[in-house]
Amino acid sequence: MTIELPMDTANFCVDVFLRQAKAGQRTKQIWSSLNVEFELKKTGWKTGFDTFGTVYAANGLHPGDLKGAVGDVINRLLEPIRQEFSQSEELTALVLKAYPASVG
Repeated sequence: MTIELPMDTANFCVDVFLRQAKAGQRTKQIWSSLNVEFELKKTGWKTGFDTFGTVYAANGLHPGDLKGAVGDVINRLLEPIRQEFSQSEELTALVLKAYPASVG
């Protein structure tokens, strides 16, 4: 398969990744299926993944803003799991067994 790179775009890697690469297509499927909202803390702008990815691919979003917004979404998704682990002695023991403290 030949991938044409839009050389007139400074952020061509993201655009090609999201539109043409198999991993990019799978990434879009996963994020879209989560039905989460991305928010830019600086501006308060909120949107779904499709618009967020399109704006980023068109260089309309700073990479730092992307990183912060994605990090916030991941933290929101993981919070219920963190709470469940913190409230369960059994799960806490399981984690300690799986990842024992290093002896140094």
